Amino acid sequence: MNVTRRRGRIMILLAWLAAGVFALPQTFVFRVLKHPEIDFYQCTSMGFFREVLGEGDGGGDNATSATNATSAASAASAANATNATSSSSRTILGLGPDDLERVYSSIFLVAVYMVPLLVIVVTYANILRKIVRKRRGSASEEALEGGEEGGGGGGGGGGGEEGRMRRRSRSKSSARRHLYQWRHR
Repeated sequence: MNVTRRRGRIMILLAWLAAGVFALPQTFVFRVLKHPEIDFYQCTSMGFFREVLGEGDGGGDNATSATNATSAASAASAANATNATSSSSRTILGLGPDDLERVYSSIFLVAVYMVPLLVIVVTYANILRKIVRKRRGSASEEALEGGEEGGGGGGGGGGGEEGRMRRRSRSKSSARRHLYQWRHR
């Protein structure tokens, strides 16, 4: 197996492994919730951290109950502001359920959208850079083949910028001559 094929297979394997690693948390956090009024099911992560931390019903059956639960929790915490330590309030790494949900959503956004976008942009920039480099290399080869001293096949026109301008001028005049002859047949 040649080196290019082996590198390609390694990159594909790494892409699949990364996809599996990034998708693993979704298997635990995502769940299906039913809308309370209509027959509609939605995959969501809403309320997962409340459920894990034992606060409330994990968001209930819809978004409005999660909002109401958040509002009620805010009101209750405001009422108990004098009590600094609450036995029912559990945290992970010092973050409450709402903070954990925001952190999780931010990490998910970066892993699912920003990292692939960055990979695509860097890859296309690399491809473009290689194309430009190859074009510059072939232009310098043409100058060498055309002969820097003015020799070479068909009066090459010399190398460098001067030679390039002469060749461009010749091709433009050749195109004009061809169009003139084609019109006056």
